[in-house]
Amino acid sequence: MINIFNAENVNELTKMAMDLYRGNIATGKDPSKFHLIGDKYSVEDANDMFSKKLIKLVSEYAGMPYNDGKLDWVTYSHPMFQHGFFNLIGIVIDAVLPKVLTEQFDRFTSVRNTAWGDKLVVEVTSPDYFRVSKVANGVMDVRRQRLDRRSIELRPEMRSVAVAESLFRILSGKTDWGQFINKVAISMATAIKTDVYDAIYASYTDLDATYQAAGAFVPQTLVEMAEHVRAACGGLEPVIFGTIIALSKVLPATGVAGMTSMNMLDSYNTQGYLGRFRGYNMFALEQAHKPSTDTFAISDNFLLIVPLGANKIANLGFEGEGIIYTNAAEQSAGMEIEYKFQKAWDVKVMAAMKYGIYRVS
Repeated sequence: MINIFNAENVNELTKMAMDLYRGNIATGKDPSKFHLIGDKYSVEDANDMFSKKLIKLVSEYAGMPYNDGKLDWVTYSHPMFQHGFFNLIGIVIDAVLPKVLTEQFDRFTSVRNTAWGDKLVVEVTSPDYFRVSKVANGVMDVRRQRLDRRSIELRPEMRSVAVAESLFRILSGKTDWGQFINKVAISMATAIKTDVYDAIYASYTDLDATYQAAGAFVPQTLVEMAEHVRAACGGLEPVIFGTIIALSKVLPATGVAGMTSMNMLDSYNTQGYLGRFRGYNMFALEQAHKPSTDTFAISDNFLLIVPLGANKIANLGFEGEGIIYTNAAEQSAGMEIEYKFQKAWDVKVMAAMKYGIYRVS
């Protein structure tokens, strides 16, 4: 969508939305937490400030009067206000979404964006090294080798989330637009995150036997797989990812009794898992629930071993910008406004580097 607002104002709203998302709400005079308030306040205060800032910017754009965050029907239904309102909400959601995604799985997912109708083709080179042959002096007949390039095409599909709100709550200024934007962004991020992890989990069957293992956790199995990843990736340091529950299964052969230092016990009790095991750093993946269920979105029985600093193993592609639109209040029997936010993406796994998956029972 076209940004019709000053970039500084958009950045300010985005920062406020991210502060609300991260819970950076100050309990005293700390302007670094929620940058528009320097004194003590609550989450409700922060949401209220965000909503007022949003409505004020749109009112100024539309040339309509601003009434401390409250709206009247004439202002809300004005075409210029409607255009500015949904444009700004969509811009902020589009700005918040990649920040949320980057914080969660930047280390192993490459994110690409393309315009509507453009192709998203990802090309990677095989991680295998060239074979070096021993030859006699003067022998030039050596088997030639090529860079083994592979490519995949990401085909983004549209996803949509719909939210309804009472017209009268909107007009009275009771709608928390900061919460609305963050919930939409987090809902989209959770769906994307689930797609990414499902794609990686499913890639297990495509791995060579050296880079896959399943069954009860055996320390030596993990170490050998990690060292194969290191060797195949030119000595890059392998790191281990998993949910807290998955990482909690990574223990010495004798279990908790095998922890040889207080530091290990402290780490296990503080984090729920060992931050480092046999020389390998471990990082927890943020778990989530599938919408409207108590079912975990990410499997708790797999460990992902990837080389630190290498090309990413998962490829996430977005097509176009987010689309937000609404209905007219009179179209609903309950005078509710329905907002729909749509975004198109696709996820595929194709790695330029070797990685391993250990499915731990």
